[in-house]
Amino acid sequence: MFSYQSGDVGNEFISFFITSLYCRIYIPNQMIVRRGENFSELYMIFEGKVVVSLRNKYEHEFFMFYATNYFGDY
Repeated sequence: MFSYQSGDVGNEFISFFITSLYCRIYIPNQMIVRRGENFSELYMIFEGKVVVSLRNKYEHEFFMFYATNYFGDY
């Protein structure tokens, strides 16, 4: 899952990061984050896709995230 060069990332950080993960499941068309909302989480997409739009899906799409992509703040 994680690959790194020696000295880049310590095992302690990897262990802490993995044990801090939890799973959320969103149904299709469910809003994850609202425009202007502050959030301090890192979203990692395991399956499916996330559409980032300004107002309406398919009408004002900004871009898409797919499985293995991530967004947010850690």
